[in-house]
Amino acid sequence: MSDNPKIMVFQLKELIYTLIFIVLGILLIFLLVYMFLHNDDEEAADTSYTPGTYSSAMTIGSIPVEVSVKVDTDRIIDIELVPVEDTVETMYPLLQSSLKNIKDQIISSQSLENIYLTSDSIYTYNVLMDAISTALSKATSH
Repeated sequence: MSDNPKIMVFQLKELIYTLIFIVLGILLIFLLVYMFLHNDDEEAADTSYTPGTYSSAMTIGSIPVEVSVKVDTDRIIDIELVPVEDTVETMYPLLQSSLKNIKDQIISSQSLENIYLTSDSIYTYNVLMDAISTALSKATSH
């Protein structure tokens, strides 16, 4: 046998910190893998539409207006108000600009989630978003 035994001294605090960092690193890796793999599967499932143009009626004040949403099999192509009378544009000047803002965001993200709405015309945004959501639900239910 050896005359000089080797003794190793570990501080408990260092062992605990090391174990915590290893566990957190493993959890972070699993979380990143889950987020990237799971998100791609969800988006592919959510974006199937029956191609066509779908509309939803809404009332602004006392004037009926229709929102028309045109979709392809996997994407939203266009959103517009049909028909827009001069009286609607005159009485509700924020209607067209609000629709353009929503339309640009929806078409670029292809989703109704995380749409930025300004506080100056929140009622108009909510009415438009409800009508667009109704029209898109018709496109997915066929």
